[in-house]
Amino acid sequence: MESLKGYWDTFVDFLKTNDAATVGESMRQVDFAALLSSPLFWLIGIVILGLAIWRKQIKLMVLAISMVGFFFLLQSTLPVGGKSLSLDGLVKFGGGTLALIGINFYFLLIREK
Repeated sequence: MESLKGYWDTFVDFLKTNDAATVGESMRQVDFAALLSSPLFWLIGIVILGLAIWRKQIKLMVLAISMVGFFFLLQSTLPVGGKSLSLDGLVKFGGGTLALIGINFYFLLIREK
């Protein structure tokens, strides 16, 4: 029971230090150009993509593409710092999120293979 309480305390501390503003700022600080030029990133990506294709894991590929799309959506629509979100940004974020949810819903739940 003590270990469960320790895990819970660690989780709560993580949530205290990483609120939505901190996570958004961390996402903006990621240098995707440097990430895409990293050989380690490409090696890991190609291995995972190869395994997914070999095992015919369409769901895994859709989930990975959706995560990349959501990170791009977060980075491009959410405002910097304490600024307010414009209506245009809110509509783009909401529409993009709904599209990603719809695509994932179709491929992960409705489609059989």
